[in-house]
Amino acid sequence: MTTGVAFFKWTDEGRHSYRETVDRLGANVKLAEKFGVEIKDVFWTPGGPYDLVGVAVGPDAKTLTAFCLAMQSAGYLRVEWAEGYSPEEMQDLVATGR
Repeated sequence: MTTGVAFFKWTDEGRHSYRETVDRLGANVKLAEKFGVEIKDVFWTPGGPYDLVGVAVGPDAKTLTAFCLAMQSAGYLRVEWAEGYSPEEMQDLVATGR
């Protein structure tokens, strides 16, 4: 499984319809299920460099990327994401560099 940490910025359309943002999360949870992705956490971060931050888990990076592309196609969000590692996974990565 791959963990993705996503950083979202609203598009102009997303900003204008911010009152529906929580409802749109429900639609994105359903979309994630179609890709075999589980949305673990979402935090709204108004005033920060991003409008939302989320964590999702999927079978691999390609699947998470495909999900992000599909989510963006609705026109409300722009997504940047990075693969995230647990402490144990990071320890394994550090150990391979020795």
